[in-house]
Amino acid sequence: MPVEPDIGIATIYRTIHLLVNSGILIEHTFGEKKGFYEVNSDQNPEHGHLICTVCGKIVEFQIEHIEMYKERLNQKYDFKIQSHKLEFFGICPACQQK
Repeated sequence: MPVEPDIGIATIYRTIHLLVNSGILIEHTFGEKKGFYEVNSDQNPEHGHLICTVCGKIVEFQIEHIEMYKERLNQKYDFKIQSHKLEFFGICPACQQK
């Protein structure tokens, strides 16, 4: 992908901030790793993240039956869930081999 030399890094950061604030992107922060973004779309399946604490690798996995769990929590605690995220931190297979 060609890079436009006249676009400054500040413009890129402002644009990302605008996309997050408008709900187009979702920003994730995994430990010290910063600036991980995903498109906010109804087409994206419910998913969580496995984050390696050694190399920073991020693996997405699908969450089955999440709507059922959210509804149970809503009913049990009379709590209106607006959003959620599921993150597991550990060591990936490649880093375990080192």
